[in-house]
Amino acid sequence: MTSDLVIAGLRYLPLFLLSLFSLFVLKYLRRDYTGSGSPEAVLPGSFPPNTLCRLVVKRAEAGPIPPAGTVFVLGERAMIGRDGQNQIVIQDPYVSSRHALLWRKGDNYYLQDLSSTNGVFLNGERIGGPVVLKPGDVIGLGGTVLVVERGQKYVSLGCKPSRFSARKK
Repeated sequence: MTSDLVIAGLRYLPLFLLSLFSLFVLKYLRRDYTGSGSPEAVLPGSFPPNTLCRLVVKRAEAGPIPPAGTVFVLGERAMIGRDGQNQIVIQDPYVSSRHALLWRKGDNYYLQDLSSTNGVFLNGERIGGPVVLKPGDVIGLGGTVLVVERGQKYVSLGCKPSRFSARKK
């Protein structure tokens, strides 16, 4: 009699454990999707691990591309310039063909002027060497103004996010 109960219990144990695991996964996904989880501690000016940086075009005075409202989501590295070979193309006569470089190292994104003719401006000041970007920073390239924003988190599946993507806001 007791051996029958043990066998029945062992038979349904995997089903019970699978159901319990599924409940935990659903609870975690719901919390992550709705944003009701506890906020992460983030140092001012840093980008938490697995968080991408976004550049939002606020003003494009000298050229039609990219239009205001365009969002560029950065991965590990992006070249900015007028040439079509760049990851971020800005059709502005005051932007050099290879104007600036953006890259991620650790929890920070960096911006560097690539010896452009008209320079790169960060928060109204011309930069000389590599600078660390913070959410809210304003980048000026010719007549184009980009604002740095903290992007969406991504789940690492053993591969790196794409180098960049752009979409209209």
